[in-house]
Amino acid sequence: MNACISIVQAQCNIEDIYKIRTASLKKGDTFEQKGGRPGDCLIYIISGNAHYTTEWNEEFFLRPGSVLFLRNHLTYHLDVLSDDYAYIFVEFKFQSSETLLKNEMFYGENLHLEPLFRSMIETDVLKQPGYSVKCLSILYQIYVSLIEHTQSGSSVSFRYPQIERATYEIEKNFRNAGFRIYDVARKTGMSEVYFRKLFKEECGMSPSKYLISLRIAHAKNLITYENLSISEIAIASGFSDIYYFSRQFKKTTGLTPTEYKRYINAY
Repeated sequence: MNACISIVQAQCNIEDIYKIRTASLKKGDTFEQKGGRPGDCLIYIISGNAHYTTEWNEEFFLRPGSVLFLRNHLTYHLDVLSDDYAYIFVEFKFQSSETLLKNEMFYGENLHLEPLFRSMIETDVLKQPGYSVKCLSILYQIYVSLIEHTQSGSSVSFRYPQIERATYEIEKNFRNAGFRIYDVARKTGMSEVYFRKLFKEECGMSPSKYLISLRIAHAKNLITYENLSISEIAIASGFSDIYYFSRQFKKTTGLTPTEYKRYINAY
């Protein structure tokens, strides 16, 4: 892990494109790519929210407009947090490098990358003469945009900067059982009622629901990858009450934590 560097630093050449696809999932859906993809991958989030975890114990919380880079042959797990989750992904190959590339997330509405990703999909589907060269050219445009965006230090994202800061605060502290939405609202300088209104308008769900979604996603990850008791998982995920944890877990997944553990162990 320590030897890994950003794709922005590496500025590698792209050798070939393997696959370009769109996909959609529903709330509560999970997906695991064991052994990772054969190629490096860029994932653009069209709508919804999701939580990605890699075998290196990295966590990424994806929202609309996010771009996630996942290096090849690395196992990762996906949990959908919102009612609808849609994305475009392109699997490709960077030219070999002695330095490992790291997984990383990019975000900012000013990236304006959705038209490029959609153009690449359309070009691949139509397969007109020279389509493979055109797809590669579009992918390079996306890559250059990520480099320029990072180097410029640009971070324009949400319509309401207070809500963007609030989501980061929640994502940073959700494992703490004493963490309260009221404290986040207070830090934004808004009344709690107005904060909840803007948060739902921006993120498509209440801040409390977002907090629980993060905790349940983390608990699912612990059940999948760690040998812990249900009580230990509840505490590590920010729940002080194991019975409340179990109720919320079943409400989200349709299974109790114990049933989910048996289901995961069966595969």
